[in-house]
Amino acid sequence: MRINAYLARAGVASRRGADDLVKAGRVKVNGKASQLNSDVGSRDRVEVDGRPVPQAVLATVLLHKPEGVVTTARDPQGRPTVLDLVAREPRVVPVGR
Repeated sequence: MRINAYLARAGVASRRGADDLVKAGRVKVNGKASQLNSDVGSRDRVEVDGRPVPQAVLATVLLHKPEGVVTTARDPQGRPTVLDLVAREPRVVPVGR
């Protein structure tokens, strides 16, 4: 997996934001400064600003969304979102409709 995808899945930053962290030299893999487009394996140790970033554990939640609830993390119009219906730990990322 590419380093930017690894950091994005872990919730550190978006993929583009992760690229910026790598360019700034703030990301290390196995104690060495990471490069853009570096691949990270399951046994690699990834750090951002000296803090370890554990590999994200993914799970899929199927939800029959009620009418009037929007599929987004934040709604500027104040409507209820799917995140209001599920536990937020571990990190939940809504996708689909």
